[in-house]
Amino acid sequence: MSAASPRIQVVLVSQEPDTVGLYLADRGYRVVVRQDCAAALRTLHAAAYDVAVVDIDCPDGQEFLSALRERDEALQVMVLSDQLVSGANSGRHGSGLGSVSDSGVDYVAKAMPLPELEHLIYKSSQITKLHRENFRLRQLLRYSEAAVSRLEGQAGAGAQGAGAGASHSPHYLPVVGGEADLESLSRAHVLAVLERHRGNKAQAARALGINRRSLYRLLEKYVVA
Repeated sequence: MSAASPRIQVVLVSQEPDTVGLYLADRGYRVVVRQDCAAALRTLHAAAYDVAVVDIDCPDGQEFLSALRERDEALQVMVLSDQLVSGANSGRHGSGLGSVSDSGVDYVAKAMPLPELEHLIYKSSQITKLHRENFRLRQLLRYSEAAVSRLEGQAGAGAQGAGAGASHSPHYLPVVGGEADLESLSRAHVLAVLERHRGNKAQAARALGINRRSLYRLLEKYVVA
């Protein structure tokens, strides 16, 4: 990772984090160490990270990994295993975490040289960011389409009320360069749904088809949280 790059945030789940953690920190990563799976889940619930690197076994590996992805479906997870030979970067093996195979989860040899491991972590962080951006754009498009439909319905109702000969256009739509500003339409739709549910964020998130964490991020972006 170059010095000019934004700091990549890594959660390292390990009871012996010194070697990997210090190496990544020296390379400019922001590393948060958690020594058990429950603490890692709490950390990932509180903030967004780019990669989770797991160097311990959990009583129920599948449940833990499922919970990780539920917290953040874009998050890429790397599981370090001493049951893989150096150079192997994925597989199904052993028990606990090693018995789980999932898209978004890579298994890497614990003996892998640190520069190679750092390279894989960097690549995983870029995949996480790409997934998040794609998700954001899909949300933006969906909210914008819903907002346009709602505003067109309001315009149609206004035209009927003004008489058959009246002509109304949704002039109140935010316009940038002759086209409706999708970001503003998305903001209008999210706030309208929140208002319809009287500020209840849990209900608003369900109505929007997202989880509460995603809604909180949107509200922070729109400066209303």
